[in-house]
Amino acid sequence: MSAFTVGLAGLRANARTVTFFLQQGLNLALVPLAYLLLRHLAVALARRRAPEPACGWTALWLAPPLLFYLLAHIGDYGYTFSVLPGLLVLAARGVVLAARDLVALAGTLIARPRGAGGQPAGPVARLAAVALALGLGAGIAVADARIFLAPQGQFSVAGIDCFNQTMRERLNIVRQDFRPAETLIFTAGY
Repeated sequence: MSAFTVGLAGLRANARTVTFFLQQGLNLALVPLAYLLLRHLAVALARRRAPEPACGWTALWLAPPLLFYLLAHIGDYGYTFSVLPGLLVLAARGVVLAARDLVALAGTLIARPRGAGGQPAGPVARLAAVALALGLGAGIAVADARIFLAPQGQFSVAGIDCFNQTMRERLNIVRQDFRPAETLIFTAGY
């Protein structure tokens, strides 16, 4: 539905569709993405300062396609590929910040001596943050791979294979029942 033709109902329908498509594309990367957004919001409210310059570039990357998708019906998951890389970069940043924050929290809880800036001292803390970030990222990747490899689901290997098999069968029917010289085919994936 286009928000230009049906108004607010189209905007709501498009928002639901885009949200669903992005949720399917991001899967568990939504967790660190949400952490990053909430963390930045908390820091911005506490310090009352302007966002980092990288936020502006990220907004320039994400806002135009998202605004377009909200106003015009996209109807196909593939269109969100223009937005997913930017969101996944932000999610990766969320993983790194979560790891740093968890290491700092652990340092506070075990009352280690602190270095400059209130962070746990020494290379051990930095190594722990890197290891934790890698572990969190690997955990998300493995969990998302399990979802993709699941025996059911539209966005699983089985779902994609089912779609491909259906398309092969349809193509075979067209080849058997229609002569190429007399046939013009318009097709869509869904």
